[in-house]
Formats: sequence, C-alpha cells, structure tokens
Amino acid sequence: MNTKQRRGKLKVGSIAAQCLLEISHATDLWLANAHRPYLAFRYDLEDALEVQEFQREASHQRILRRLEKQKLITLKRLGNIYEAALTNNGIAEALRLQVACVDPLPQGFLCVVVFDVPMTHNRFRKQLRGFLKWAGFTKTQQSVWTSTKDACSILAHLFHVSSINKWVRVYRAVETSYP
Repeated sequence: MNTKQRRGKLKVGSIAAQCLLEISHATDLWLANAHRPYLAFRYDLEDALEVQEFQREASHQRILRRLEKQKLITLKRLGNIYEAALTNNGIAEALRLQVACVDPLPQGFLCVVVFDVPMTHNRFRKQLRGFLKWAGFTKTQQSVWTSTKDACSILAHLFHVSSINKWVRVYRAVETSYP
C-alpha cells in the first residue's frame, strides 16, 4: 500500500464499501436504492417497480464483479443467485472500514496501539502510521498511538488477519491523572 495513495481500496461510505460490510456481517446483499418518482411517469407503477428492481439487480452485479476484480470477494453463481465469500484481503478491507465507524470509549478509557516493526520493514512502518492517523489515532510516542475510539477488538482482529500481530499490540487502557 503506497502512503501517497488512498489508504484502502474502497472509500468509506461508498456503495461498494457498504456492500462489502454487508457481506462481512453475513446479511443479504441488497442495498437500498434511492426513490425515483420519474419512473412512475414514464411507466405505470407496476412497470416502474419492475424497472427499479432490474436496475437494482444490475447495480449489485456490477458491484459484486468490481469487488471480485479487486480480489476482495470470491463469487460463485448458483442459477440466478450469487454466493459471495470474503477473501483475506476482503476481511482486512472490511475491518479497515469498520474502524472508521466505531463508537467512542467511555470517559477515561483509551485504545492504545504499540508497535515495534524491524528497520527492514520501514515502508510498512510508515504505512501503519498513516493508517493509524487516518483512523483518528494521535501519536503519543514514536511507536505508541492512542485514540478514544473503541477500535481495540477490530484492530486486534485486523492485525491478526494481516499476520502482523507479532509486531503490533493493541490495548484498552484506563487513563489516570494525578491531582
């Protein structure tokens, strides 16, 4: 991952990102389509609903093919139904998107990420710092980053899936202050 490029393959909040998150939550693959009343004027109401359903299905097929092309999912077509499964890259991308949407921790708690990446992996260290900055973490020390977001379990899972948990540790800490 080049740090001068976008941090991930999908933009947070995009339709493709939502679709990927839905797959990761094992929900069905239908995304909500915006209401378009002009269809009812061009066609009668029943035909307008049928056209809208056809357009929704075509949109889903394009999104699924795009996610498959990016190697985030594998697709298996069974008749008119697509069966989608996340790849390891898809799992990592879904977790990355989930980090952006986590709730804050209770007052006084912090999510702490500590890493010790070897000098031979300098590029990865820069990418990790860029990711943590993008996710809303602040640098406390050179390899210690903190956040008030509840991203501990998601980050631990992401680092485990990415096979970098030998260099990176995630902690939920209580912040104490002296009087």
